[in-house]
Amino acid sequence: MLPRLRSIALAALAAAALTAGPAAAKDFCTLGVAGCDSPSGGVQQALDAAKSNPGPDRVLIGGGAWNGHFFVADDVTIEGTPQAMLTSQPPLDPAGATPGLYLVGPGAVVRNIRIALPAGNGARGLALQNGASAENVKVDGANATDATGATLLDGARFSGEIDLPPTNTGAVAGVGSSVIDARIAAGRALHVQAGDGGALVRRSTLVGRDADVVSAESGALTIEDALVDARAPGAADAITTYALSQTPKHTIDLRNVTVLGHGDDPKSVGVDARSFDAGETVRVEVRDSVVSGFGSRALSRTGTGTTILSLDRVDVSPASAVNESGAGWLTSSDVTDADPGFAADGFTPAAGSPLIDAGTPGPLDSGESPLDLAGNPRIVAFGCGEPRRDLGAVEAVGSCVAPAPAQPNVAPQPPAAGDTAAPLVTRLRIAHRRAVRFKLSEAARVTVRIKRSHRKALVLRRAVKGGSVSLKLKRALRHGRYAIRVIAVDGAGNRSAPALLRKRV
Repeated sequence: MLPRLRSIALAALAAAALTAGPAAAKDFCTLGVAGCDSPSGGVQQALDAAKSNPGPDRVLIGGGAWNGHFFVADDVTIEGTPQAMLTSQPPLDPAGATPGLYLVGPGAVVRNIRIALPAGNGARGLALQNGASAENVKVDGANATDATGATLLDGARFSGEIDLPPTNTGAVAGVGSSVIDARIAAGRALHVQAGDGGALVRRSTLVGRDADVVSAESGALTIEDALVDARAPGAADAITTYALSQTPKHTIDLRNVTVLGHGDDPKSVGVDARSFDAGETVRVEVRDSVVSGFGSRALSRTGTGTTILSLDRVDVSPASAVNESGAGWLTSSDVTDADPGFAADGFTPAAGSPLIDAGTPGPLDSGESPLDLAGNPRIVAFGCGEPRRDLGAVEAVGSCVAPAPAQPNVAPQPPAAGDTAAPLVTRLRIAHRRAVRFKLSEAARVTVRIKRSHRKALVLRRAVKGGSVSLKLKRALRHGRYAIRVIAVDGAGNRSAPALLRKRV
């Protein structure tokens, strides 16, 4: 599949070079875009019109389903309007190498759109090459089989969501590609073919449904601040280097990664460092991370070639010895087997978790992400100690409450009489899906309960001052209907009437 995509791209770039010339940027659009004076009809017609104007143009896609296979190799930003959806027709050849949307070049960008794969075998949703990027793009297809959601080649970048059922591959990552701020769920979430280059996954969730969650075939793969989820009963290894070929470069670097399994399954290993050929050397380094829920099969270092596994400040729960065989070696430092103490979501450290402030001391490395999976600062102090990174994908968020200064030995005074007024909570609202805001008549301890239809409630408890209050959420609320309730209790024990808000966000 990859050589065919490259040949299509090279031909398109050569044709674009013949028509290049100075021109002003311009907006083009399909039918159905409000305020557009001269729509070009369909998606490919609008892309072709933009190509004739060699500026950094925009193509706006109107609402509704647009069927076909669309291609652009130009400085063009494709913007989806609300309800816009590209639906890929059945593949144009038996190999299914023709993607629904194919972008080539660093100036080619697609954002805010959904790509739906057709039912049937072998469809390809999105292809990005030579620095092209996707932002807030969703790829899905409930009835697709043996399909690939996104193919990323030669410096391509993807952020958004891929949601495909078992038997499908979420994304294939090539040389220089990156997956950042994304959620990918499929039979196999990610397959890496980075050759003699590298690939990056950062602040992303990868979920496997019936295969290895992450399979690295070649290249140098870096995963930071990420959740690798193999909790589905049919999932295989969470992370594996095993590939049926020898490759000169084959490494994985995991930093602040949470790896979750579904139990002691002979077919599921947490981190499977394995070489294929006698001449191959595989290196896997795991740092400041958590491997949980794999029973006795959390870690493995095996293979026909030379396999090197390095563990540095890693929590493995339950305790599991590394399965070792073949040439190579294992190094380990500060490996623990404590219960991670996750919160209800299954991957965020709760108060008292042994993961908190247990990571490598000191500042972040050069080029390392300053944010965790939830978008919060990576190094914070949970309490009053020195700020230090936690183990795993998510940094626990806490506050420092300094001990009260010592008081002279005097007789205690009775509490002030007459405070019977309950706090008053008013102007309750949601701000930008990321914060709960309200007015509070006096200092109090508040309990905020956020409940989405058919979902478990999120509960926040904070001590706050009176006046305008804004409580930041760890992650933006998903779209849906919510019921929000706030109750405040002041220092005298007076309890407010509940403030209620029902809102669709």
